[in-house]
Amino acid sequence: MADVVTIQTSRGPFTVAREHAGRFKAFLDDPEWGDYQFDPKQSGGYNPRNIAGTSTPSQHAFGNAVDVNWTRNARGTTGDINPELARRLSQKHGM
Repeated sequence: MADVVTIQTSRGPFTVAREHAGRFKAFLDDPEWGDYQFDPKQSGGYNPRNIAGTSTPSQHAFGNAVDVNWTRNARGTTGDINPELARRLSQKHGM
């Protein structure tokens, strides 16, 4: 099993890899998100699963990834998160 911890953020709890917990917390708590709303029922981190359609473990299986509003931001869709904001915050927090 992955070495994971649950972090409490202003956006709700997320279970992530212990070694990256500080970066994930800073990323999720960053004020640049502004008024973008995270749905705690549609957002999360650790999930022991494979990449869809493969037998390769997802980065979620190691606690190395988070999804935000997975229904509204489904893989292969445009989603509702500004991609420039996501890139900027990811780089800012060493993701």
